[in-house]
Amino acid sequence: DNNDINNNAIGASKENIQYLVQMKSHDYPIEAYRGTVCLLGGNANKNDETPLDTLLRELNEELRDPTWVTLIRDNAASIVDDSSLQFTERPLVDNSTTRIIPASSLQYSGEMEQRQRQQQIIPAVRYLGTTMHFQSSALLRKPNPYAFLCALYEITLLPHQLP
Repeated sequence: DNNDINNNAIGASKENIQYLVQMKSHDYPIEAYRGTVCLLGGNANKNDETPLDTLLRELNEELRDPTWVTLIRDNAASIVDDSSLQFTERPLVDNSTTRIIPASSLQYSGEMEQRQRQQQIIPAVRYLGTTMHFQSSALLRKPNPYAFLCALYEITLLPHQLP
């Protein structure tokens, strides 16, 4: 989209987990969000049949078509459904939470073979549920407020898969 963003990996925790976030550009259409940092994502459009369609389209738009997005689409059946975490009193991350990582790279003798293998590593994906969001007419500077559903996915990538 024409309101481009900056993607940045922000390090967190002693395990050195990193999160890929976006910073809204200075010309983002909603002035209140200009310069803010948020998770990657976006609104569904008329061509998106499912929340996964929206996720994949947005990742392609924001990250400039990384090859691993196609791997997520082609392996959608491997997405872990952890949406029940929305309705539990358990912490989101504990010993009973599903913890998944991408398929690890095998050792190959040649550098070219290793690169080809890395292109085929399927990111680990968890669906964490759907939430309702609301933006007031004052925030939007429009006559009507705006409400929408947001499907939350967690995608675990290996460092070479980051933009």
